[in-house]
This record gives sequence, C-alpha cells and structure tokens, in this order.
Amino acid sequence: MNDPPRDAGVRRVMEDREWAAERTKKMLMWCYRDLVRELELCARLIELGRQYRKD
Repeated sequence: MNDPPRDAGVRRVMEDREWAAERTKKMLMWCYRDLVRELELCARLIELGRQYRKD
C-alpha cells in the first residue's frame, strides 16, 4: 500500500539529492572557470617575464 507521508518523504529526499547534485555541478563549473582564469593570468605573466628578459 502507498503511504502518502512516506512517499512525500522519499520524494523530498530525491528532490534534495537533485538540488545538491545541481549545486555541486554549478560549484564545480565555477571552480573550473576560476582555475582557467588563473592559468590564463599565469601564462600572461610568464610571457611578460620572457619578453622582459629579452629586452
């Protein structure tokens, strides 16, 4: 038999898991974006350092 409070609880747990998975995905995307920015900055600084040594 279907017990409505139990079904509601199970549904809530599934919704919480989905929300947590989406939040984790977004946070990983933000971290990746920030990492790419930092690496691009490092690459620019390295290139500037190389140009400075040539001059």
